[in-house]
Amino acid sequence: MEKEYEELKSGLTWKSFLGILYAAIVIQPAVILLSLVSGATLSWMAAQWIVVILFVELARIAGHELTQQETFIIWLMAATAAQEFFFLFMVQNAYWRTSFITQNAIINGQSLANLVPTWFAPSFSSPIYNLRTFLHPSWIAPISIALVGSLLWKATDISLGYLNRQLYIETEKLPFPFQVPTAEAILTISRHEKKRTRVLVVSAVIAMFYALFVYGIPLLGYSVLRLQSIPFAIPVPWVDLTKFIEPALPGAAIGIATDLITFALGFMIPFNVIVSMFVTSFAIYFVANPIAVRMGFSTPERPIWEPGWSLGTIWQRSTLNLWAGFIIGLAIAAAIVPILAHPRTFARSLKGLTKLSKAQRRAGILPLWLIFGIFISSTFGGIMLFHFLVPDFPIWVLIALSMGWTLLWTLASGRASATTGFSITVPTGGGDLASLRQPMFSLVLGGKYSNAWFAPLTVSQGGDWTCQMFKLCQLTKTTPGSYIKAYLIAFPIAYIVGFVYISVFWSIAPIPSAVFPWTQITWPTNLIFSSLWITNPTNIFNPTTLAASFSIVTAAYALSTFAHLPISFMGIVVGAASPLPNALTMLIGGIVGQILMRRTGKDWWNSNKGVIVGGIFIGEGIIIGIFAAILLVMKSTLALPY
Repeated sequence: MEKEYEELKSGLTWKSFLGILYAAIVIQPAVILLSLVSGATLSWMAAQWIVVILFVELARIAGHELTQQETFIIWLMAATAAQEFFFLFMVQNAYWRTSFITQNAIINGQSLANLVPTWFAPSFSSPIYNLRTFLHPSWIAPISIALVGSLLWKATDISLGYLNRQLYIETEKLPFPFQVPTAEAILTISRHEKKRTRVLVVSAVIAMFYALFVYGIPLLGYSVLRLQSIPFAIPVPWVDLTKFIEPALPGAAIGIATDLITFALGFMIPFNVIVSMFVTSFAIYFVANPIAVRMGFSTPERPIWEPGWSLGTIWQRSTLNLWAGFIIGLAIAAAIVPILAHPRTFARSLKGLTKLSKAQRRAGILPLWLIFGIFISSTFGGIMLFHFLVPDFPIWVLIALSMGWTLLWTLASGRASATTGFSITVPTGGGDLASLRQPMFSLVLGGKYSNAWFAPLTVSQGGDWTCQMFKLCQLTKTTPGSYIKAYLIAFPIAYIVGFVYISVFWSIAPIPSAVFPWTQITWPTNLIFSSLWITNPTNIFNPTTLAASFSIVTAAYALSTFAHLPISFMGIVVGAASPLPNALTMLIGGIVGQILMRRTGKDWWNSNKGVIVGGIFIGEGIIIGIFAAILLVMKSTLALPY
């Protein structure tokens, strides 16, 4: 163990710092604009691989080749530098104040728009709504409060990321199927291995052709022909087959995901995990949904299906109105059951952080007391900030959510990511129920209005993501400390640059508006769902449902751990929250992967499958990046006043 830490090297150098600056200044505007225009965001893959390949080649030409650690830090921080949309969230807050949706949502004789606190969005009388600018005193309170909340959130993410790292990387040594191909691609690019580079390039070229057809040409047509929507030749994100089965199975939702990466991930995830995910998703969204509809569970107040609904709508509404409590129960069990089954392992894992070696300290590993010190300080700070803004709200709810639920959810979601590659999500259209904020506030407030709906609360969900990055540190032999330092440098730069670019885009035209059409679709939809939680609260907590889901996970864990049956209890948990098209496409990918393994040989396949998937990441990311840049130029030109 000591030797492993001694082999780790820092990836934070002046070369990786330049990569961070480049991503923030050059890539961020493309990311922002494409997210506003089409929703097909220049993804983290595109931003990362574009910057990495450019800097690796430039460094090679200049005679200063990048180390694998520098390559990794550039790859990772490129996404952070390009995608911190803090000030776009501020524009969304302003939309809360002015939207016809909140103006027409009536609570106690007043519109919801009038009840929005000024520390969340400036008042109607503020000139910022006409000027569309952040440079006004009325923004001081909203931006300051949101910024403090964001910093506390990030501190919590880091502390819980360290905790998950100790549990799932150091102690249990879970596989992290998504991180392996990423690490393989980074290492192949930085080391210039000829055979593996050939595999990487071939995979990337195949993905580029596919992405060109699925994303590139439609984006180009949308840009050049000035269409109202993107003319996808193949539906994205999935081919919706629901309408064909609706007459026989009302409420069922089925389709096939069309993204090549979803298919390729089937190569990496253990096959028993994929099967468990598919079976659970199929059982809920194809079998149980129609049964629930026939039994009358779909009501006008809480519909799970209506004639003509699309796959996405059925998945979203049935999850919210029927399955959310069940999924949350699964998540609670996923966090608690492994600890109850193996308490000594959990204790041994924590004990490993009480006495760190010199090599561990040099690598940036934090001791247990500091991890929990940061966690308690940041969550307590969040509770105090919330209490300052909404003094009449029960403190015990804030403690339960910010400290208790944050810890439980991080353990569950971290294990899910480490086992299946996917976090556990409970989508609502207006947020994510994973924070439990919405249902808890509905339960406590009982339909009464409170400013609590708008106050920031540190209910972290980012600890599992931080842990995934720590796994990449291990695979690329990068010190965790240099990753954290790079992150602490990257996100302030991203905030500053984002302030400039969001200000420019907002000054060009209102957001939402026809200039930014995707926001006209998604922002009102999200606001409708959020307003419904405030004006028509929903109670998803059913003790029987929670107990049933807890029992299912406990039984699955016992069968897989003690009876050694090929059942993945985390596959069941993640599958319950996954749309069926994603699970089906990954199953197809898993079957193809098994066939390819038999034809190419187990050794070759295990050695190269990560490189293949990494190449697909790169190929798709490059195409999206190129056509996002074209879209950026075209839309910027169209928005000019001449």
